[in-house]
Amino acid sequence: MTVFQRLQRLVAVAAIVAAALTATESFAGEAAEGAKFDTMPMTIVNNSGYRGKMFVFIYGMDEELNWYRVINKAGDVAPFPDTSAHTAYGIKFKNKKKARIRLPELISARVYISYGKKLKFSSPGAEPSPPEGWSASDKNYKTLFDRFEYDWIPESSFFDWGISPSPKLPANSTYLIGRLTQVDMIGIPMLYTVKGVNVNNKPTKIRVGFDKPGARDKILTRMRDAGHPWKGLLIADGRNGPLRAISPYDGIGAKIFPANQLDSYIDQVWSKYASSTMTAVLQGDPVLRFTGKVSGGELVFTAKGPDGFTIPYGKPTTMQLYGERPSIAYLDLDNMLKATFMRSTILADGDISACPDPAVYYKNTPVNMYAKILHKHAYQHKAYAFGFDNECDQASDSRIFNPTSLTLKIPKFERKKRR
Repeated sequence: MTVFQRLQRLVAVAAIVAAALTATESFAGEAAEGAKFDTMPMTIVNNSGYRGKMFVFIYGMDEELNWYRVINKAGDVAPFPDTSAHTAYGIKFKNKKKARIRLPELISARVYISYGKKLKFSSPGAEPSPPEGWSASDKNYKTLFDRFEYDWIPESSFFDWGISPSPKLPANSTYLIGRLTQVDMIGIPMLYTVKGVNVNNKPTKIRVGFDKPGARDKILTRMRDAGHPWKGLLIADGRNGPLRAISPYDGIGAKIFPANQLDSYIDQVWSKYASSTMTAVLQGDPVLRFTGKVSGGELVFTAKGPDGFTIPYGKPTTMQLYGERPSIAYLDLDNMLKATFMRSTILADGDISACPDPAVYYKNTPVNMYAKILHKHAYQHKAYAFGFDNECDQASDSRIFNPTSLTLKIPKFERKKRR
């Protein structure tokens, strides 16, 4: 299986490769229909200051692509029913400062936290339909919620996932990919900490997300103060101010963000590279070096070397830059292009594979204020503000072997109480 085929499989299986851990400290959660999964402890530190109840709902797939939901704090699971009706799911923790639950070894897994009420899911074909905080027709639109994602895979799946573990790791090791993502929205900033070992089997701890009290208030306030069209991305509940900020991509889909917002910027880039040359080196494969130039309305990449094959890249739309993926043979090229577009460096530096000092990001016009604000308030300034924000190691994700524990800490929502 090639790397590209693995990527296709991951996209089909996981949609977005996401978060999580690996367990040496584990036990088997008894599941419905005889399914069993190893588990690891997760602690949710609820410093939000929200006075109402907190609910936690976890679900994911096994390697056979069967969906399961966690039904209790011990991490036991049950399959989803095959129904189009919406059912409220969630383990209630009232307003406790600390909530403990066990995470099962699943892929494409999601940990949802909601305040005030449980989230509602339909599951046609026994596959959960996730809540869409950007869609006014969604059953959870007026509920305060957010999520953490993870893929926790056993040693037997390492090579299928393109992972090459070190011989220093013990047999039956596991691997956790964890992610706090804001690709669609941010409603509840969280700090994610996981303990485990690195590839050399040395103890390690990884921390990503939002750690400062008041981060939620600052993010939403600065989105409002950014003016049009950014303040239009705030979704309010009509009582206590904004519930969340949604991404420009989802804002365009909801018709609350201009679909032509980047059009003049795109025209500038196409004009510049009609006479200038762009360069790119694919990560992990320095043999694949490309030059790019606009010809016939397309940005045409030409591989250096005796083959000299070309890859055409059609002129993107605003919607495509913010999130849609065009058909292109090398996805890395698309990721690099979009990252330099989003970080407003593409007109200043034609090497789209370069990783400059992050201090130069979001300086030149037009500025992606959604991404700029999230990165400003994130721990170590790493966030997942768009689907390719992991370029140049800027995203809030993590990878660790044999995790032993995971903590989600929710910082205080507001700088001063408003409730």
